[in-house]
Parts: sequence; structure tokens; C-alpha cells
Amino acid sequence: MARSSKKPSKSDSSKSGYKKKIFNDPEKFANFKAVYVLYLIIHEKYHSIPGDVPKDVWHDKMISALTAQPILNLPKVKEILYSGKISKKAEQVVRKKGGLTKARKGTGKDAITNEHYYPRKHIVRKILERKKPLSFHEFVESWWTQMGVYNITTKEENSKLGAYIKDGLKKKKSFDPLNWKKAYKECGIELIQDPRFRVTEEEE
Repeated sequence: MARSSKKPSKSDSSKSGYKKKIFNDPEKFANFKAVYVLYLIIHEKYHSIPGDVPKDVWHDKMISALTAQPILNLPKVKEILYSGKISKKAEQVVRKKGGLTKARKGTGKDAITNEHYYPRKHIVRKILERKKPLSFHEFVESWWTQMGVYNITTKEENSKLGAYIKDGLKKKKSFDPLNWKKAYKECGIELIQDPRFRVTEEEE
């Protein structure tokens, strides 16, 4: 099979540099290993449903066990996890309030938040549903590319997306909660490049 001639972008190259730093940090590496072991334990339990507990209840509990704290505490590296995309409305809030930090204070359409466009609950369900669990490196990559990634939106837009997904799951069994592009479109959320964010290429 022919190899792709496409060269890695500066952004991809830079992200690789940040990932190497994480793996060379004993504490952060241990964090990943610990959560991965928990994932393996919960994966096994996920597929071993007690006879007196309904399947959906058991699965929800197992998903919560992994997302409640373990997943939330994995290394948060903005240079890797932030898409660099911000909604137009969120950008207006940032400009109005004079910066990202100030813009995070408040509620509704007058404040911003990190919007995890792949809803964590549904990503975790996906990796638990697998018959064969992810390898350690697959698990880590899942964090960098799905479980941990985010755009920036207003808090109101974030709530609107949550309601859209909840409603979609109720109406259709075929509804895909991970189709974030469709969700953004249906909720009228337009993303633009964040002018304040740029991943710079690091020296090897």
C-alpha cells in the first residue's frame, strides 16, 4: 500500500511536541495509566450486567463511573485540545468583556464556556461498547482527539446543544449524538477561527 505523501501540518507537528512533553512528565503519564486501568476494569464490568439490574441502568452507572472524575482529571493541554474555533456569538462576548477570562464569568448568552463537541458521555459509551477494549495508546489518542477536545461557545449555545441532543435521542433511535457538525448547524451556531489562538511549531 502506497504511503501518503502529505506532510504533517505545522499544527500537527506542534501537537506532537506537546504530546511528547506529556509522556515525558512522570506525573501526567501516571495519570493516563491510572485512568486507563480504570477504563479496563469498567469495560469488563460494563459487559457483565447483574441479573437483577436493568441493562440501561447498569450501563449508565458504568459510564458515570468513568466520566465523573477519572476522565475529567486527564491532562488538559489547550494547545492540543482546543480546536481554535470559537462561535461568532462567543467572540462578541469576549470582545465586549475584554478577554477570555472575564468572558467566562456570567451566564447564558453573556458568558463563554468550553463546549465539548463530542459529548463525553456518548464517547465513553462508544469505547465501553467495544467488545475489545482500546489499547493504552488508543485510549490516550481518544482523549486527544475526541474525549477532551472542545470549541468555545456561549453558555447559552452550550445548553442549546445539550437540549438538542437529549431531544434527538428521545425522538429517534438512529439519532447520532456524535454528529456535532449537524448539531451546530441545527442550533444555528457558526464557528470562526479564534484570532487569539495559534499553535506554534515547537523545536524538536
